[in-house]
Amino acid sequence: MRLLDIDNRTRIAFHEAGHAFMLRHLGLAVDWVSLTSPEENSGGRPGRTQPKNELPWRRPDLSEKYALFSLAGPAAEYHLVNQWDNEGLREAHRDETMARRFIQVGGRDMPDHKMDSYIKSLKDTAMDMVSRPANWNRITVLAYALMEVDRMSGTEVNEILDED
Repeated sequence: MRLLDIDNRTRIAFHEAGHAFMLRHLGLAVDWVSLTSPEENSGGRPGRTQPKNELPWRRPDLSEKYALFSLAGPAAEYHLVNQWDNEGLREAHRDETMARRFIQVGGRDMPDHKMDSYIKSLKDTAMDMVSRPANWNRITVLAYALMEVDRMSGTEVNEILDED
């Protein structure tokens, strides 16, 4: 079932644009973003945003930034539609699981209830950041540009997100 007549391609574009925006917003580099996953059986629907160079398991000090990066995709998608369909909910859960892993890689070992609370605060932060009007405008421009080409390099993403 499609919600609000927004097709899956548009939802994926906004989801990936949210991830890419957050990387740039937090001062991290985007390698590429795509509406189609480069891997067969990637564990979810198509679409992927690849950070450049600084992998979180090599830089535990960046774990919170990478957690926000993970949570920004679902935040942007939810901001677009204001509700989840089953597929969007699965993707949001997958991204939340990844955020938890990033936090754990950063050495933050905590009981489940504290982790839940911490992840909720990061989800709220991601939603706040993507829903700010200036940020949402950038995400929207990036999502529509991505729908035209399917895949963009980090340089192309930067050109769009750095425009005033």
